[in-house]
Amino acid sequence: MRRRNVKQIEAENDKKQREELFKKTHVLSSKASLKNQQRYDRQVNVMKDRAEKTTEMLNSLVLRMSEQVKQSEETTATLIHSSAVLKETHSHFVSVAATVRSGGKLLSKYAREKQQTKY
Repeated sequence: MRRRNVKQIEAENDKKQREELFKKTHVLSSKASLKNQQRYDRQVNVMKDRAEKTTEMLNSLVLRMSEQVKQSEETTATLIHSSAVLKETHSHFVSVAATVRSGGKLLSKYAREKQQTKY
């Protein structure tokens, strides 16, 4: 929220400076004074520098965002693969559990039959 306010204030200040520069351009065309021209040139250079810095910062931000997106894609792919492995392992364990249960039943059955044949 605060960043937005700061950015809005900066944008408004930049807009005011631009308007002043355009007004000064008009004044300079009618009254070309060396002092005003130098001040105007400095202000133009300051605005150019700000624009360049802003562009560099935006490019840096875009780069970091693209790296984050790539990392998120890799993480998502890993999670999908892990989920598939877990599902496969679960079905295998269910199958093994069924085999163990049926083996236990058979052992119990043969143990009972063995006891009955003793008597």
